[in-house]
Amino acid sequence: MYQRTLFLLILGISLGFLGFVVGLAITSENVMLAKNASESPETISLAELSGREVEANRHLRLTQFGFGYDYLYRGSPEKWDRVWLPLIDPSSTKSKPVVLGVMICRRVANRLDYVRIQSESSFAGMNVSGVEFIPTELQTQLKGFYPDTDFSKIPVFEEGRTPPSEDYIFWTQVVMMVSFAIGLTTVVAWIAIAKWHVNVAHAG
Repeated sequence: MYQRTLFLLILGISLGFLGFVVGLAITSENVMLAKNASESPETISLAELSGREVEANRHLRLTQFGFGYDYLYRGSPEKWDRVWLPLIDPSSTKSKPVVLGVMICRRVANRLDYVRIQSESSFAGMNVSGVEFIPTELQTQLKGFYPDTDFSKIPVFEEGRTPPSEDYIFWTQVVMMVSFAIGLTTVVAWIAIAKWHVNVAHAG
């Protein structure tokens, strides 16, 4: 009986504090994205994005850009999960492209979709720099295509993303606090049961 109770307490502590950590990360990310974000996307050029402070309006419509010839995707060749598209200064040349940003695109599922979006002259989304990071292994691969670019420092723009709503942020905070309360309550219960078990053992 005691071992079963101990298992449940450990499970409660683990789930409670894990939920708190995850909730805290999600809440922090959403607060960063929502800060100063306008309801409608602000139209800016790629060049303006490259020199923009991350604390400025993140909800943007990106214009005046070019696509890098080389890009990366995750998923199978038939079904892509997401694509990282280097965005270049449209005035630069194919032989010496100047990469000013990377766009994450989740609606490009294959090569045909990629060809289609190349005809689009603007993309609405969010500047997710400081929130979404290009994985290190992908940075290394992109660096092989564009050796003059430091992919750890250029802006990351996610096409199709919108600012999180106040309600969504509120409920992530609620989940975070409830998880913390569960974890803390379980710790207190564990201490109380442990003391009771010791007292019973001494009495015996």
